[in-house]
Amino acid sequence: DFSGAIMNILVVTGFILPSHYLANPYRAAGLPTDRVHVIPNGIDLQRFSHPAPAPRSAGTEARLRILFIGYMGPHKGVPQLLEALARLPGRRLQVDFVGAGHALSDYRRALAASAPAVSAKFWGRLPNADVAHRLAQADVLVLPSVCPENQPVSITEAMACGLPVVASRIGGIPELVEHQVTGLLATAGDAAALAACLQHYLDHPAQLAAHGAAARARIQAFALSAQVDQLEALFAAPVPPPPAALAVACH
Repeated sequence: DFSGAIMNILVVTGFILPSHYLANPYRAAGLPTDRVHVIPNGIDLQRFSHPAPAPRSAGTEARLRILFIGYMGPHKGVPQLLEALARLPGRRLQVDFVGAGHALSDYRRALAASAPAVSAKFWGRLPNADVAHRLAQADVLVLPSVCPENQPVSITEAMACGLPVVASRIGGIPELVEHQVTGLLATAGDAAALAACLQHYLDHPAQLAAHGAAARARIQAFALSAQVDQLEALFAAPVPPPPAALAVACH
């Protein structure tokens, strides 16, 4: 019953979505604007309350410690990341890949062939505690997704650890990563732009700490306690009355 389904939607008290990227199409599709609420997914900040990332080695030739966390497949932009790494001075890069996936072996071979000077390790899937350890040993998180992301956990956890983020300007990612403030954004699928972002941190290493500190400050608003407060406020708000009548025309 199409009309019944429409009525069921219209009498819902509130629709909760974690990003404006998801919320805006629903508003445009006709959901009552006053019932659509953006409340980000919360994060347990205590899990990442360790100090800022370990200091980098001294000297202009110190390796930039890059961390990728995600599925080892093309939708996460791994091919573009490998191409970007091949465009950079490999002797100055240390890259950790955390995650499993059907293309892991292919990516390992491709990186060895295209960028042999890059110091790289493919960790596969790791327990949460070990992921936190890898975050603490990195300078920057990179997530070059070519598919629209909503609110990537890898980004929120990296920001909680005080890491700047290099990511694609796609989906809900720009709601987390502010370009030149908490990290750097590149056009999705553009390996040259991704390489330029990473080169920026090679050329301006002092910005790693500045952007990382801004990222940690930004993510405080995503604490689980803040999410609970927003949900409780929503549940305590007056319930809007359902529509008095509904007419549905079908063709």
